[in-house]
Amino acid sequence: MKIVLNYRDAEDLMRGAGIYGSPSDVYGLLMGLIAAGFREDGRDFEELVRNLVNDGEQFPRNVRTWLRETVSGIIEQYLSGEGMHLLLPGDGTPAMDRAACLIELAHGFLTGFSCRKPGGRKLSREAQEFLSDLDGYCRASSEAEDGEEFEDTFVTLTDHLSAGAQICFEECAGSLYPKANAGEDFVLEDDDGGAPVRLSPSRENIHNMEEAGWERKTRTASGS
Repeated sequence: MKIVLNYRDAEDLMRGAGIYGSPSDVYGLLMGLIAAGFREDGRDFEELVRNLVNDGEQFPRNVRTWLRETVSGIIEQYLSGEGMHLLLPGDGTPAMDRAACLIELAHGFLTGFSCRKPGGRKLSREAQEFLSDLDGYCRASSEAEDGEEFEDTFVTLTDHLSAGAQICFEECAGSLYPKANAGEDFVLEDDDGGAPVRLSPSRENIHNMEEAGWERKTRTASGS
């Protein structure tokens, strides 16, 4: 199964469903929750996403499907250890908008990771410094101008965010997932904000079982 993570598609989907949060903010939130140790098959994960994104309301079916696919893609990337794709507008988007979305993604990650349950292992100094850096991103101005300097800075920040998120995941959530097939069938190719992620067999099986369970709950709720 190949899942395509694309900013414009996500934005259209959310707007069509009446959800006005930024796709980058939502994506960062999902990254943060997963890195914090919330399993995607747990009831608390679903409730947190609903409360933080949609005021506790149920998502339309197409949004819920997108969320499940996106979560599967994020987990696959974490397990691969080859770097995280960040859901951001493509290169053709003005620098100011791209900078604003990067700040929103950092904010989303901090929000999700801050939900980490108390009593967990103490974070390493490296992870703590990364979270402090993210807090600094969120306080920064989104004003930016197109040019080589911006592109260099943007790449540096996205790489830092990707690597830091990986550290947080490995410290707080890595033990929750089997690593036998991690990255076995993993593909990451940027294309104007889109990144195809091919799920490994183990993740595809889990994803399919979750989809089947959701379909059963939907039929039961509708009385069909």
